[in-house]
Amino acid sequence: MSSTPTESPSSPNPIAHDGPEIQDVLLDLVGRRTVPQVFINGKHIGGSDDTVAARANGQLQKLLEES
Repeated sequence: MSSTPTESPSSPNPIAHDGPEIQDVLLDLVGRRTVPQVFINGKHIGGSDDTVAARANGQLQKLLEES
């Protein structure tokens, strides 16, 4: 598994890996196999629908400001 280098601590750090291996790891970590799964400061936010909902209710902005 490789990660993309970042310029600053606030930059996104996507993990570039495809296939069943990453899905198995996600299942162990968060109980879901679907991608994407979003983490902010090591906290699991959820998938894309969860992230969109967090943006809509203001929770995403709060989490980003805390990071």
